[in-house]
Amino acid sequence: MSLSRSQQAAIVRNVVTGLPKGSRFTTDTVLAYLPDDGKERRWLGPLITELAERGLIAMTGIYKKSEHSRCHSRPKLVWRRR
Repeated sequence: MSLSRSQQAAIVRNVVTGLPKGSRFTTDTVLAYLPDDGKERRWLGPLITELAERGLIAMTGIYKKSEHSRCHSRPKLVWRRR
């Protein structure tokens, strides 16, 4: 089953807003709730930025290596649910 980008964005918003306040997460955390359809996820960055601008999440200044092999263990920012 393939989800549209708007359906995937809604899932990400629901996952993030459903986290307990103070929870820390990376984009790897929210990607775990989406099907791995092999498509690029560049749309996720602007969505996370939007959630930060709305005051729902905040940067921690901490980075963690990605758990996804296709990300080659690159550092990912850790976010905090507000």
